[in-house]
Amino acid sequence: MRDKRLAKTTMVIFLALVLAVIPILAACARGEAVKPPVEHEIKIGFLYDLTAGVASQSMPIHLAAIDYLKYVNTEKGGVEGYPVKHLWRDTRSDVAITIGGYKAFKEQGVVNFVVGGSPALPALASYFEQDQIACLAMAQNPTLMFPPRWYYQLSPNPPEMVASWVDWAIKEGTWADPAKKKVAIMYVAGSYGNAIFQGGTQYLQAVGVEVVAKEEVAYIPLSVKAELERIRARKPDYLLLIGTFPVGVTTLREMNEIGYKLPVVGFSGLAPTDILQSLKPELVEGYSFLSCYAETPDLEGTFVRELWNKNHPPAEWNTISAFMYGLTVNCVSLTLDCVKKAITAVGIENLNGAAVKKYGWDTVKGFKPIVGDFTFNIQPGVDNRASDWMRIQQVKGGKIVDATPWKHTPTVWSQGVVSDPSGRVKPGNWTDILK
Repeated sequence: MRDKRLAKTTMVIFLALVLAVIPILAACARGEAVKPPVEHEIKIGFLYDLTAGVASQSMPIHLAAIDYLKYVNTEKGGVEGYPVKHLWRDTRSDVAITIGGYKAFKEQGVVNFVVGGSPALPALASYFEQDQIACLAMAQNPTLMFPPRWYYQLSPNPPEMVASWVDWAIKEGTWADPAKKKVAIMYVAGSYGNAIFQGGTQYLQAVGVEVVAKEEVAYIPLSVKAELERIRARKPDYLLLIGTFPVGVTTLREMNEIGYKLPVVGFSGLAPTDILQSLKPELVEGYSFLSCYAETPDLEGTFVRELWNKNHPPAEWNTISAFMYGLTVNCVSLTLDCVKKAITAVGIENLNGAAVKKYGWDTVKGFKPIVGDFTFNIQPGVDNRASDWMRIQQVKGGKIVDATPWKHTPTVWSQGVVSDPSGRVKPGNWTDILK
């Protein structure tokens, strides 16, 4: 009886082995290569808020990362023949979750981080340098930019956009009393909004513009009428909005409801294309915006639009998708180009964050982005912005028009504002801007 059971067990094992081997033999007979296990992967860590106040802007970032890396892996064979692994975490504007996600990805061997829309980003600054892993961010947090270390970004900081607008408004603006220029600022709560507010305010004061009111609001405010009434009482010449799409829509709508007319200027996430989709054109008339990319709601026929249509219903494409989706494709493509340079220099076996920084980020020059009409350039140890170009746009007659051509922004440091005639960086302090 025992021998029969042993024979039966042996036969079952034999048949299982035969069934496992047949597909391999068949593939060999057809001349197909049997794929070996993946020995090396390029791991990129993504941290962004998908379920917090900036979720509407972060979701296109997430989708673009998924779609573009899928394209790179399936149609381009990865980077230098190695697949790219997409690691991501919803940080929910929470410092503990952000740091936890960072540490988890670091232990898995991530060689670069891409961060978008997380107010908790400043908490990671010391980790990037300590662990020698670079970060490319879309959050544009000015507190991390100087002195330049392991944090990079594609575009000017919002305070630098504020500075550019002020330079333009002083020459072209409609001040009630040119000798006493006054503005009010409404900004989103948290480290991100505060950093922008502080940098912008310091520049305003440096050039003789008085901030007569400052109001902090939520990322998704239920109402800002009380804040608007306090602003109205101080009689500013302009209202500067720093925040998210809901802040812009709520503010412009409620200004109309309370009968308050004042030129409004939007920074960071307040593109007029988005707002025009939600409000009647007359409520947005005269609205100004600082734009750091050649974004457009109509990218028909471009690679970015085709990538979206291939992976998502074309009808769901909107202006927020157009801007954030295209911006992310730029971010990821530049990151992978830096990784490629590092692999060429040290080999895949020695690939790490330090190599990506040394042979990639610190050598970026003349990189042509997928979206945009200019090149990306980085001056290592001096200026970690890949681009300092921006333009001012306005809504006139229900259409968006350029108020200025593309130009360099001044550079706003945490300890001061410095700018040379070309718009690039030179050492200095707050008084230099007045000379």
